[in-house]
Amino acid sequence: MKNKLVLIAALFIAYFTAQPAKAQLYDTGDITVNAGLSLGVIGYGGYGFYSGNFSGFFPLTANVEYSINDQFAVGGYAAFYSRGYKYGNGYKDGFRAFAFGGRGTFHATPLLNDALDLNLDENKLDLYASVIAGLQISSWYYDNDYWNQPGFNMPNNNRVRPVLGPVLGVRYMFNPGFGVYFEGGRGALGWATFGASFKF
Repeated sequence: MKNKLVLIAALFIAYFTAQPAKAQLYDTGDITVNAGLSLGVIGYGGYGFYSGNFSGFFPLTANVEYSINDQFAVGGYAAFYSRGYKYGNGYKDGFRAFAFGGRGTFHATPLLNDALDLNLDENKLDLYASVIAGLQISSWYYDNDYWNQPGFNMPNNNRVRPVLGPVLGVRYMFNPGFGVYFEGGRGALGWATFGASFKF
């Protein structure tokens, strides 16, 4: 009986050591840079559109991650948003928002393949979950000539608030160095972000 157990163990070890190494998307020391646009501006409703003529752009976001191993990465993020408004009476105002902080990411594709017996391409498809933690700094600017009229008080909506939230993402790498990604959740400034990924 003991000899049979030894034989089974030896065959088991030989089988798995003979298998080719699984392809993996991330190695220790890899650096991934993501740049994108966000949809939905948290705290301002929609894109911050109000009545009147507006100028500005979608929130810009970027992050950098360092791979600790093939499943975990850490890094930082930054985002910026600005919008201005001009009304028929000549009054102008607008706001700016800047966010920055850190993020940690867990790459889940290998785990999902093993747990659910899937056959996802771990060398191209990255399903991941991140947690971000940081600060958001918001400031409004106003047309002083309008607010300096008698009976008006200059409003002060400038604020700093903490940002903490989960993010779920999917990334597809067209080649080892370039891909695209989409994230949903409590991002730096928006509820959804898409863009390009560069891996070094």
